[in-house]
Amino acid sequence: SATHVKLDATDDQKKKAKKEVQEKTLQDMLTMNLVLWKAKSGINDADDWTKAAAYFFGSGGASDSEHTVYNRAQKRCKDYGTCMNTGEAKVNALIAQALNSKSDKAASYANIVKQFKVLYSQNVLRYANLIDQKIGAPEDLIEIIGEGQAFWRILKPWLTDNEARKVFDRMFSTVYTPQAANNYNYCIAKKYIDALLTSTMGTAGAAATALGNLDE
Repeated sequence: SATHVKLDATDDQKKKAKKEVQEKTLQDMLTMNLVLWKAKSGINDADDWTKAAAYFFGSGGASDSEHTVYNRAQKRCKDYGTCMNTGEAKVNALIAQALNSKSDKAASYANIVKQFKVLYSQNVLRYANLIDQKIGAPEDLIEIIGEGQAFWRILKPWLTDNEARKVFDRMFSTVYTPQAANNYNYCIAKKYIDALLTSTMGTAGAAATALGNLDE
């Protein structure tokens, strides 16, 4: 059908896309879930709470910290104007605040989850926008789709709207050419991201503040 045209990509381009999926899965999905796993068990176990912080921040060495979700948030705050005056991403500052909390660790854990939803909403929306920009550049397109797919897989368990899931599964398919009309991918992604974050943050205003504005 017109909406299911096979994506034209060479074997080399497909390998690069697969590599991006694997890299982002290891750096982001695996590490984020390690943080959440240890933070959840750390509600009642101080050692595990400390381990959650270690997985989040890394060892402090430049090469190690480069591959943390902390570093991912640092990149995204520059795209969305959500870096603080200190240069730290607001997402990172709020997760650090939660990890440093000495009381009500269950509430702190919930706040960590909330900020991860913000971070991976930023990632998914950014790559939806990049797909719109690269529709006419097939040599780059499948690699961008692969990166976006990895980020979408992280956000997906939190987005339970079945229609939204279908939209994003199709958008970040490395098999079919994305739909290309009038910035479709960004606009439809923004609709569902706004709904998710409004539910997460409580109000549309709080959601907009948390997400920031993508610098296109």
